[in-house]
Amino acid sequence: LHGVKRFITNGCGDVLLVLARSEQDRSGGLGLSLFVCDRGPTVHIRRLEDKLGIHGSPTCEIFFNNTPCQLIGERQRGLVTYVMSLMNGARIGIAAQSVGIAEAAFRVARDYAASRKQFGVAIEKLPAVRDMLIDMKIAIEAGRALLYETSRIVDMELGYAKRLETNPPEDKAQAKQLKNDSRKYKRYAGMLTPMSKYYCSEMCNRVAYDSIQVLGGSGYMQDYACERHARDARITTIYEGTSQLLN
Repeated sequence: LHGVKRFITNGCGDVLLVLARSEQDRSGGLGLSLFVCDRGPTVHIRRLEDKLGIHGSPTCEIFFNNTPCQLIGERQRGLVTYVMSLMNGARIGIAAQSVGIAEAAFRVARDYAASRKQFGVAIEKLPAVRDMLIDMKIAIEAGRALLYETSRIVDMELGYAKRLETNPPEDKAQAKQLKNDSRKYKRYAGMLTPMSKYYCSEMCNRVAYDSIQVLGGSGYMQDYACERHARDARITTIYEGTSQLLN
């Protein structure tokens, strides 16, 4: 492997999976293969990215200087088969992250609105603030329900696939039915995972933004966590497929 990779999460790991161009005459996805390598002396972390948010996760720029590696699977299938097969789990992970950030931002706004008094009453009693809090909670619970259903479907898909691989039925009719069920859940998962990631990430950004709005000027200050939640939320509509790609 020789070249530079940017925006690598946990690039400081001891073992690296690398999607790289193996076919110089192919410019598209079919020119890419998947490799595994150790982080030895030929792998250099050139810098840590200075990011807007998600500061607890190091994002690296890595230079590979003729690094020894091993091919995973077949050539030219790195993107179209192997990386795409990882997308279900990755997008569910971003959806879950989004729900978590949104819930945290909502709790900051809810607690502040319950304690902050204006005109002699807690601001949660004011219709404008109350409506914002209600809309935030509804959006979060809708995202949570979609996330849980998507996770259930992906679990079903993986369960059927594992059974077909490790313990297939001897009866041909049962085996055929199992294959049909596996294909059905695979198609369903392929529809729900991008949908879940899209909705939850967009919802997360709206809720984080509204959390700051509930706190007003205080929300813009670092005294409260909602400014951090807004910064952390921003990446969720970008990585593992932008909202424009998934919509």
